[in-house]
This record gives sequence, C-alpha cells and structure tokens, in this order.
Amino acid sequence: MQKSIITDQISMDLEEALQIAKKNGFSFVDLHGVWGKSIEDCSDEEVSKIQGLLKKYEMKVSNLATTLFFMCKLKEDYVLKSFSPTFAVTSAISFEDHLKYLEKACLIAEKINCPTLRIFPFRFPENHILVGTEEDLTIIADHFKKAMVIAEKHKIIITVENCPYSHCPKPEMTLKLIQKVNHPQLKLLYDPANSYRADVDRVPSEYLKLTIKDEIDLIQNRIGHIHLKNYVFDPKLEKPFIHTALCDGDLDYRQILSQLKNGGYKNTVSLEPEVPFNEVIISIDSLNQLLAEI
Repeated sequence: MQKSIITDQISMDLEEALQIAKKNGFSFVDLHGVWGKSIEDCSDEEVSKIQGLLKKYEMKVSNLATTLFFMCKLKEDYVLKSFSPTFAVTSAISFEDHLKYLEKACLIAEKINCPTLRIFPFRFPENHILVGTEEDLTIIADHFKKAMVIAEKHKIIITVENCPYSHCPKPEMTLKLIQKVNHPQLKLLYDPANSYRADVDRVPSEYLKLTIKDEIDLIQNRIGHIHLKNYVFDPKLEKPFIHTALCDGDLDYRQILSQLKNGGYKNTVSLEPEVPFNEVIISIDSLNQLLAEI
C-alpha cells in the first residue's frame, strides 16, 4: 500500500506542494487543483511545466483527480447549486463538453504516466430530494458507457468517486453504477469519510444499512483508488460535519487501513484532509505512523 497526497491540499502552487510532499516522504501525488484551476483545464504549456516539476522532484502521479461530470446536469430540469469557490472545477458545461475534456484529461494522464483518472457520478440537484434512484443510475451508466469508449482508447483506468454531493454518496451505490456499466477499466474511488457524511435525508433507505466495515467487505475487489479525510459530527451545528486531521475524527483509520490491507488492497491511499496547513502536516505524520504499524 503506497501513500499519496492531493497536491492542492498543500498548495495550489505545484512546485511548493511537491517540495513539501518530497520533504515528508511522498513519492506519489494526486493532481487536482493546480495554479488555481482543475487539472483537466491546464494548457499544453502548463502540462509541460507539470512534467518538468514531476521529474525535478522525482514524483509519480497516482491519480488524475479531475472534476469531470461533477458540475454537469444529469437532466435538463435539474437545478445545480454552485460549489465551494476554493474547490477548482472544470470549465466544461454540457455532457458533450465533459466528454471532450475527458479526452484531453486522458492525454494529460498519458503524458505524465498516470494510470488512473477520477470522475464524478454527477452533482445532485437542488430540486429533487432523493439521489441515486434507479432511473438516475441508469442514465449515469449510459453516459459513462460513452466515457469508457474514450478511456478504453487511451488504456486509462477510470475511478468514480462516492461523493456526498453527487448521485452516489455511498460506495454501495457507486458499485451498483459500476456494475451497470460493466467495463473492466471502470473502478471505484473509495472515500470512507464521504460515505460517513452522506446526507441520510437524500439517500434511499436501502443504502443506509451498511457499516464502514461492511461496505469495505462489499467493494474491496472493485477499488481502484482511495482518498482519506475525517470528520467529527456535531448535531448541534447547522453544518454538523466538521473536517479534522486524519486521526482526530470519528472514523477509525487504523481499522480501515488494516481491513483494506488484509483484504489485498495494494494501490495508493491519498490524503485529502481539507483542513488548514498545520493539520495537513499532522495528517501526514499520522498516515506515516499508521502505514508503518499496520
């Protein structure tokens, strides 16, 4: 099991992020936000600069963490709420635009020798409560079958994230979507904290029965990549899920990482703590200690 970190969790300045990652013992990184834009929006000149910096700091890219199909309407009548201004999102708008940017992202992945690429199962709408209905999953699967034609051409593994702001906040839902697409290059990007903070009022009841341990057992063989963050839940707050350093929250990462390792997971686990810089460093130290001990 290799460790990685999403560079924008350290800095949007890629060179600064790589310097600090290298200093803290990383040889792998994920690329999402780079110089204020999402990786799939980078120009050819910027991609060449990225190549040079990766070579300079002897870094490999474990996952191209694009935002493709996130801010993309699944249905015309769906109303999407704008997302956090600190989270870099692609400029692509229509589904056809996202497919074009997927082609571009695959070319970027090829240039920097990155084996996997993240996509999202579409942003949930504000004008409908339940997410991940059978109808919606079928539509998403049909869209992703078109995306996989592009991925197959470039021999890129696509990882679809269980995102709490999407139609698949729970990995059981993401697994069902992957099974509907039925393509060997489509895998699950598992984020246990995303599953934990899923909005229970939006998720159909049949997907609310599994514990974190149960869902890992269910999805173990379909995981292509992993993101790590943590939360503390405080029901007194309007926004009750509070980001914390990796080992300071409600999720037990010693148990989670041990279960994944014992189940045969050998790919990268990538830090995405979404906390201030000092807590990012604390999270790095915690991850180093956990991986040394399990």
